[in-house]
Amino acid sequence: MERRWENFNYNVSIQALEMRAFKLGLITSQQNTYFYRMMTKSGYREKEPLDDEMVLTRPGKIRNIMQLVFSNDLLSLAELQEKLHVETDYLGKLFSVEDVFFQQFQEKEVFSNYGNVISAKFGGGF
Repeated sequence: MERRWENFNYNVSIQALEMRAFKLGLITSQQNTYFYRMMTKSGYREKEPLDDEMVLTRPGKIRNIMQLVFSNDLLSLAELQEKLHVETDYLGKLFSVEDVFFQQFQEKEVFSNYGNVISAKFGGGF
């Protein structure tokens, strides 16, 4: 594959580019059909030529928004999970956010608040 586009990193698949060109009327129906036949024949429908070489970047805006919301107590992680009916591992995979990020916002389990402990008064030699 020619590498003259090496300095441009748009993270867009060849198939998405071709489909956009077709929708814009820049290529004909016959060219579109030929393109997909060649993609299938070359095995590029499943894995495109530069898929192994391109480094995917993690989106940061969603993580930053969640940081802002959770840090300012606009919404807790537990409330978000309850409203969306999801677990943190699903949120992490969906938004490419590491598990460590969510740990700082998880509510700590309180095993005892000592609210119903009776203070003992010992007489004598204790």
